[in-house]
Amino acid sequence: MKHGFSSSQVVLSNESQDRYDNVLPKYVAAFNPAGQPENHLVVRMTNSAWRLRRLWAMETALIGAEYAIMRAKLAGNFESVRPASASLTPLASNRSANMRTTSTGSGTVPSTL
Repeated sequence: MKHGFSSSQVVLSNESQDRYDNVLPKYVAAFNPAGQPENHLVVRMTNSAWRLRRLWAMETALIGAEYAIMRAKLAGNFESVRPASASLTPLASNRSANMRTTSTGSGTVPSTL
């Protein structure tokens, strides 16, 4: 996969040249460069903004893909897990069977004490 960050071609084949051609005049109009050196800076600024937009899109796609992978892994790991209420029911009945009242009347304690 080519990222195009160091390419001399600003608009990649999977991007819209028309869209870039629409952005550049807006930068030129906004900054009104006086002479070639300033025009060069405006073009570089436009190119940098274009590449940053590409980077943000790639970052968003990569993070989204990573979350999808993690969700799939987690779903696979927890398919056989019973709901918490179903797995706690046997514990509750065992606990009540193992409880007794103390001779001091201060409550219940496990029979193992």
